[in-house]
Amino acid sequence: MSKSDQALVSFMIGSPQAFIEGARTLRDLWSGSYLVSWLAAKAMLPILDDPALGARCFVTPHVDPANNDLLLAAAGRPSGNLDATLPSIPNKFCVMVPADRAAAVRDQTLHAANEAWYEIGRDVRGQLAKWLNAEDAGWDRLWDPQLESFFEFFAVAMPMASLDAKDWNDHWDRLGRLTDTLRSVRHVPDYFPAADEEVPAKCSLLGSYEQMGPANLKDSRKFWQAAADGKGIDGTRVQKVDRLCAVSLVKRFAWPVVLSKQTDLPTKELRFSDTATVAAKAWLKQAEVDPDSERRTHNRWNGQWLHWEKADQDSDEEACPDELFKKIRDRRRKDAHGSPPIYYALLHLDGDNMGRLFTGGAGPKEWGEGRGRYEKITKALTNFGKEVADIVWTSHGELIYCGGDDILAILPTASAVDCARQLNLAFGEAMQDDSVSISGGLAIVHYKEDLRYALQVVRKAEKLAKRIDRTPPSEREANEPKRKQALAVAACRHSGEHAEFVMGWQRAEQFHGLVELFRGVPMTDRWAYKLRQIAPVLGTLPPDAIRGEIERLLNRAEYPSEQFKMTFIELLLSLWDDYFAEMTGKGRSWRDSGKVCVTGEILNQFVTLCQTASFMARGRD
Repeated sequence: MSKSDQALVSFMIGSPQAFIEGARTLRDLWSGSYLVSWLAAKAMLPILDDPALGARCFVTPHVDPANNDLLLAAAGRPSGNLDATLPSIPNKFCVMVPADRAAAVRDQTLHAANEAWYEIGRDVRGQLAKWLNAEDAGWDRLWDPQLESFFEFFAVAMPMASLDAKDWNDHWDRLGRLTDTLRSVRHVPDYFPAADEEVPAKCSLLGSYEQMGPANLKDSRKFWQAAADGKGIDGTRVQKVDRLCAVSLVKRFAWPVVLSKQTDLPTKELRFSDTATVAAKAWLKQAEVDPDSERRTHNRWNGQWLHWEKADQDSDEEACPDELFKKIRDRRRKDAHGSPPIYYALLHLDGDNMGRLFTGGAGPKEWGEGRGRYEKITKALTNFGKEVADIVWTSHGELIYCGGDDILAILPTASAVDCARQLNLAFGEAMQDDSVSISGGLAIVHYKEDLRYALQVVRKAEKLAKRIDRTPPSEREANEPKRKQALAVAACRHSGEHAEFVMGWQRAEQFHGLVELFRGVPMTDRWAYKLRQIAPVLGTLPPDAIRGEIERLLNRAEYPSEQFKMTFIELLLSLWDDYFAEMTGKGRSWRDSGKVCVTGEILNQFVTLCQTASFMARGRD
């Protein structure tokens, strides 16, 4: 064993999910994710700026400061490139440094992250005070305790007993356990307003904190009404329904007040579509309605205008310009493009069995072992991240964040599954092993649905995909990992009817083909509802008998042409055969405590798959 004079230092921003997902708009969602990446980048700077340390010290993630626009901006050397707005730096990192410097490095990372958070909060508070002080001189009295108690920054330093590659995984496991122990103890002050002080109602986005402004309900209502009526800051505003705490206000206004200047980008350069616009992206292109062009012409755009019956339908929203409203109304005619879609897809993907990849159980053997292997994997993840934005963009979507194997994007329903399939293929190519995959969830939700609910649904779907292999340990070979490699789709109709199914990536291409057939011509899916009605009985029969009944129902359906009929039936029967074979194969266990027949459960999933394909093709009820 070679004696070591090195140590590992691990930094982490604790539990960022609540901060990111406390969002009403896509802009809020992006801002939360971007702030986490920005704070992590700031924590990296003391290491990157030290000539004796630098980027070579990083174990995870791969860091190339000269080619990372976000890091350049955080370091005060902005490129002015829009790539700087991509939240690409994860909430944790690890470096290997000389043991005698480990404690100092640990403390420097913590100090840098805290300072960055407080400076952003201070600047946002100062700008808001210019127009909120007139409404309530004490509107921000809870500001400091809220910001001081929110983020938990963790850093731990662990000396390494050896530098031998064979001991690396043991060091990594010890570091993980040490970090978990540290996280079990809260290191920031708990937030409690003064017991003898009347406090406002709770924040509408982060319910553990009180909103800013007066405590009295009548005065509070007046305060927030005035805030919503104000001009805001460079186009970023408080909405009429908002009742925000200090943390939510920092998230809302960090971009126009601080981050746009730090990245050397005009405030209005960053535009996130609203959910109604994302849902209708493909329709807008076909209808030759360009939201960006209309925004430049009229200085405003709202995707909800696509569905209004009159230009000033909602008194809480800005009216649609008359010329634009006439254009939208003409495009909505049945003899033109019809009504635009009202549902969008939220996609969350996460790498499968990544621990096996790092320890050598998967991926190329040429990557070696120890630290060298970790560095090659993190570099491959960084390169994969560069592809993600292009894949999402060509699918008419928008990328919320990409942190290596962790991806969140919003897309039109018709292209969402194919986008997910392409991302999975790109991930396998980046890892140089087709068996290395990502799994994830897809939530289909109405554009009016609360974004926080949509995030809950997609997280639940992602977990469902990860649990697709329910094979008992007694039937699993030694050291055999769970076979995930799946996508779960949850369709949430605005009426309250919800349905979900899971499929392996092999079926994703067939599913997308089915969506495209439904999109191509007007066609009823009544046959699928008939199949649903008889499924309880049909599910007790052998697979071939089920196939025969599916074929009978399909032959009785109406089609626009004989050629389309042949193509459609061939695809559906092939999809049933392949789906049933996959779901009864190894690593696809559908046991449910004996409550449901395996064949019957797979049939139910298949029917849901077919109905969801039709639903996603329309993007409407």
